[in-house]
Parts: sequence; C-alpha cells; structure tokens
Amino acid sequence: MTAQPTPPTGALMVAGPADVDRLLHATARRFSPVADRRWVVEADAGTVQGSAEHLRACLDTLIENALRYTGSEDTVRLIATRDGEHFWMGVADSGPGLAPDLAAAVNAGRTPAGPTDGRSQTGLGLSLVRDIVQARHGRLYAGRCRSAGGHVVGRGRDHGGGEAVVDVS
Repeated sequence: MTAQPTPPTGALMVAGPADVDRLLHATARRFSPVADRRWVVEADAGTVQGSAEHLRACLDTLIENALRYTGSEDTVRLIATRDGEHFWMGVADSGPGLAPDLAAAVNAGRTPAGPTDGRSQTGLGLSLVRDIVQARHGRLYAGRCRSAGGHVVGRGRDHGGGEAVVDVS
C-alpha cells in the first residue's frame, strides 16, 4: 500500500458557500435522537464562504463537551449570528458552566491543563477547535452564558468573494 500524497496547505479548506443556519438545524436534528436535551437553535448568520465539514467538526466537538455536563432536563443551544463581515458560531448549555481556569485558558489561547473533574477530559477537543478558528484568523471565546452554563463561541470573518476560507470553519 502506497502513501497518499499530502494535499497542499489549505487544500482541504477549499469549499463553496456553507449555509451556517441550515448546518445548525441539521446538527440539532442529528443529535436530538441520541441526546435527550432541549435543543434550541438561534441562527441568523446565513451563508459563509468556507468548509461546512470544518464547521460541523467544531460544532460536534463543542456539543460533545456540552453533553458531558448536561442531563435530560438541560438545554443545549446552537448559536450563529452575523455582525457585518464577522460571524459568531457556538454552543451554550444550561449545565454547571466552565471552570474559571478552563475559560481563562481558552480565552488566552492556551491548551487547558487537563482534566479538572470526573467528567472533563484532556482539553484536546477545545484545543483543536481553537486551532481551526485561529488558523483562519478568528478567535475562540469561552465563559458562562445567560442560562448559567458553559458558552463557547468562535468569532470569524466571512471573507466571501473568491476566497474559499472562513475564519471559524
């Protein structure tokens, strides 16, 4: 078996427009049969230029983290909105919220120190999401949301036009 050639840097990011709103609704429908939560989608970001697969991978990672800290009575909220040329996409939940040191590490662009309780894992998932966001000149934010649980969102720029990248793809 011969090794496959490695695509040039950025080749995997080449994609057409990604309908972020449709992606969030489809993601909630995909998770709802296997995760008994109250699923809420607040999406008005529209279409961005970039990779729907990368967006989906980020969402899946953030949702898996939210599910780890929530139960059947909790809410998982998928959020996407646009502010001019920037858009925000993320996940919020009504669980216990992120530990202050974890939120501080994410907000400072550092890899979390590792498991902080019996449910947390290595922090690798958030690090991968952060790396995808930063590779596209975006920023990952973490903290507590209005429902008192965890909130992790990426802010990026929709380059549009002929560029086939999106900051939080």
